[in-house]
Amino acid sequence: MTPPVQGTKRSDVGKKEKSGPQIGWQQGVLITSADDKHHHLYSDRIDMNWGSRFHRFYQSTNRSHSQSQFRRGFFNRSKPTDDRPFGGAFEDSWLRRNGFSIAKWGGGLAVLFGAYYVYHLEKVEVTGRWRMIDLSREQEIKLSEKPYQQILVQYKDKILPPNHRDVLAVKKVGKKIIDSSNIPELQQLDWEWNVIKSEEPNAFVLPGGKVCVFTGILPLMKDEVGMATVLSHEIGHIVARHTAEGLGYNKFTWFVTVFIASALHVGLLAPTVTGLALTLPFSRKREHEADVIGLVLMARACYDFKRAPEIWKRFSERPKGEVPKYFSTHPPHKDRIHMLEMSMPRAVAEAEKSHCQPKNSPPFTFY
Repeated sequence: MTPPVQGTKRSDVGKKEKSGPQIGWQQGVLITSADDKHHHLYSDRIDMNWGSRFHRFYQSTNRSHSQSQFRRGFFNRSKPTDDRPFGGAFEDSWLRRNGFSIAKWGGGLAVLFGAYYVYHLEKVEVTGRWRMIDLSREQEIKLSEKPYQQILVQYKDKILPPNHRDVLAVKKVGKKIIDSSNIPELQQLDWEWNVIKSEEPNAFVLPGGKVCVFTGILPLMKDEVGMATVLSHEIGHIVARHTAEGLGYNKFTWFVTVFIASALHVGLLAPTVTGLALTLPFSRKREHEADVIGLVLMARACYDFKRAPEIWKRFSERPKGEVPKYFSTHPPHKDRIHMLEMSMPRAVAEAEKSHCQPKNSPPFTFY
């Protein structure tokens, strides 16, 4: 005797079931036995779990389709009979549904940014390149004060005294480049000269005229011309105001990063894309420009600018290899040498204007 099933009438208990395996369709489900019926009634009480979702989706599908069609329809959340290209994935995508809104807001922001960009355009002193800078010189110098103080604290025990031979050499070459630059903005800065005892082959100049040279780069400089090459390059960054330009460019890359992340749903991949496509090429471009400006400053200071590529050849001979070009903030040494050689005619013209005279004192050497 079959046990009573939930939902049956009391008068039906004990009655003989109809012959055959099929009891009938109930709520769109084929019931073949009392156990199936009991399971069907129980599954209706499951609240939105995966079994219930599968069951309800099964009820809404056309049972004439094959099992493979059913599975494709369930997992893709699309109709099994969809004949559109790629199953209608693009037509049903978030980008297709919101494309007009993205274009509208993106276009409006692009117009505003374009107007902001044009309003803040300035011309580089030596190269004549137009670029956006939305910071004044005073603001740029103010922003560099804290990093400079942090450097002085970090290397306070390694900074050579002002009367040290290397410090005097750096100051001599630097002042000669500044005094002969014919750029009043450079000559009005409060220059400070620091030589730091460190094996790191590095040198930089912060906005405001704060010079830091590491002793690790002195062997690569080799002599006065090599030091003039490095210092004129670093001073070239100050002439072009690359720090302020970089801060303004960061706003543009932030806008592009947010747009890519929201429109294409790539998440954390967006900063990597903008870094490789925008930030790093922009950094390499500024380094090339500083090389060209530095070559002109060397010519105006009557240094042998034709020897400028030598220091980059010495850098390329170091045992430590270079970072691949597209992952580096600086261009490869061979590219820098090529750029300097291409800029020689401009330097020759500047040297002729300076009426350079033969030197009375021999150049000094480091090592």
